[in-house]
Amino acid sequence: MVLVPVVVADAMNHPIMGLEKQNFELSDNGEQEEIQYFSAEDAPISVALLVDISKSMTDKVDAEREAVSEFFNYANQQDDYFVVAFASHPEMLTDVTQSIGTIETKLGSVVPI
Repeated sequence: MVLVPVVVADAMNHPIMGLEKQNFELSDNGEQEEIQYFSAEDAPISVALLVDISKSMTDKVDAEREAVSEFFNYANQQDDYFVVAFASHPEMLTDVTQSIGTIETKLGSVVPI
């Protein structure tokens, strides 16, 4: 048995949830294979968010914050996150956390440099 992790997204890169075994086909070297076992899980992962806080982002920092908030709308609450901000050099903005509120608070106070 081989584990084949799959993430399916639409044209706007939004995850498509609720897919079942019959929504997938599996082939090996062009030969159709039977899917023996199918499981839909949202397993926790560790995610690093890289945030550009350089001067060039002055007019875009609000859009950057919105993008992070949109990402968290689809995130697994059990995931671990940390944020690295960068301009001329990288800097840990947050330690590893499961608190989305902590990250959004930190990002709310970021000013491009």
